[in-house]
Amino acid sequence: MARVIWTGSVRPAVQGALASLLLVAATDGPGRAQSPAGGPLTLAEVVRTTLAASADVETARLEMQRQAGALRATRGTFDPRVWATAIATQDRVLSAPVPEASGSASPSRITEPGTTMEYGLGVDHRLRAGVVVSPRVLLARTGVPGSMDLPQNRASASLGVLLPLGRGWGGGVAVARERAAGVAYRASSADLRHRSAQSVLRAVRAYWGYVAAVRKREVLRESEQRAAKLVEETRTLIAADERPAVDLVPVQANLASRRAARLAGEQAVTQARRELGTAMGISADSLQALPSPELAFPTLPETVPADAVLARAAVEQALRQRADLAAVHGRRAAAQDLLKGVRNELRPQVDVNLRVGYTGAEDGREVSRLVTPFAGAERGLHASVQLSYGLPLGNRAAGGEAMQTAAADREAEVAAAELTRKIELDAAAAAETFRRSIEELALASEAVRLHASAVEGETQKFRLGTSTLFEVMAAEESLTSATLIEIDSRVRYATSLAQLRFEAGTLIGGESGDRVAVDALTGFTEHPRS
Repeated sequence: MARVIWTGSVRPAVQGALASLLLVAATDGPGRAQSPAGGPLTLAEVVRTTLAASADVETARLEMQRQAGALRATRGTFDPRVWATAIATQDRVLSAPVPEASGSASPSRITEPGTTMEYGLGVDHRLRAGVVVSPRVLLARTGVPGSMDLPQNRASASLGVLLPLGRGWGGGVAVARERAAGVAYRASSADLRHRSAQSVLRAVRAYWGYVAAVRKREVLRESEQRAAKLVEETRTLIAADERPAVDLVPVQANLASRRAARLAGEQAVTQARRELGTAMGISADSLQALPSPELAFPTLPETVPADAVLARAAVEQALRQRADLAAVHGRRAAAQDLLKGVRNELRPQVDVNLRVGYTGAEDGREVSRLVTPFAGAERGLHASVQLSYGLPLGNRAAGGEAMQTAAADREAEVAAAELTRKIELDAAAAAETFRRSIEELALASEAVRLHASAVEGETQKFRLGTSTLFEVMAAEESLTSATLIEIDSRVRYATSLAQLRFEAGTLIGGESGDRVAVDALTGFTEHPRS
């Protein structure tokens, strides 16, 4: 039973082409299951390890965490601030001069000190509309120690509202920075998906290179074995006086060449394994334990849309789903939000401060008298309105920040336009390369089949004495070359398929870029199959 992946609806005009991009059936190639213990290395295991161990992916993930911290910091501007005060003061006061009988006044004298104790509790809460709400409670007691007069207790509860009519209206730069930080965080999430896709693409290309190196090594070993067999057959014919002894020299030289080529193939496997380990992000110890890969390449599709249809579908899909393009557009949106807030700072400061409250007072020494004034004989409502206006001369700080933010907005606009242009070109080129790789692989496979038949024919003719030794070796050489070319063609087809998925934005999914449809890298079909 095949698995089908569908990622969205499309316009009827390109539905068939997009189905080729989005509807993928599983094949018997690599990636259908995880590698069993001690089994061959699968593409699924490579992708999983890459997403877990890649330094690029981890760096992007940490950047996302940093942006989350920046967003949290900007939201802290709107956290309520609770404050409390406790003040005790002691003042010595001068008594007023007292007139004497002689008409002169006695000098002033210092009386006993007066003591005042004040307690307060309040909250300042800045709302995202720019309004600041400030409820507060203030308690105070004033008295003179040793005096016959009772201490005076006062209590006041009030609610203040600050309305910014100029600078700060609508939240001002604080809200703009919060919105910009939120957009930047979402852009970093898109960056994580794109970096994950890049890492997966590198690992996939390295994996197919590893598969190709192992396959080529097997071909070169078979070529060496055929050359060794030809040497033995030639010796047998020479011993039977059916061939001259001089015929043994070229076949032995041919065997030496084949052995040298096989040794080069062994070195190519080592190099390909190292490149795969580098792309996966694994350690040197893990690299040494890396098993051989599954040797199955992606299968050829049954049908493929025409070049123009496939290219148009890839471009449209890329413009909708490329994570790097989403990140660039997000950063431009963040710059635009911040620019609006910074320009708000250029406005004059016009604030209206409203406060309404309730105050009471009564005399008494008891501690409870600090609160009971709210119900005392002297109580009542009070209200105040304050209008303030401020205009910084020049305001160069806000003006300079506005210039910087406007330039950042323009830079983001240019970057988005350039990336869009590049994505369109790359997606169209990837679609064309994919189509050509299919044609190339079909011809290369046919060439291998024909060269294999030619080798069988020349070998049979050599045994019958109707073909020369050099014709047999030439046929063997042609078959080996054709087989190596076919392997290269299969690698180009497999990597072009992965490249097409990457350029179209369908290589990787998930909010954090942790889902990869591995089957989409091992098969391509125009219509879903079951």
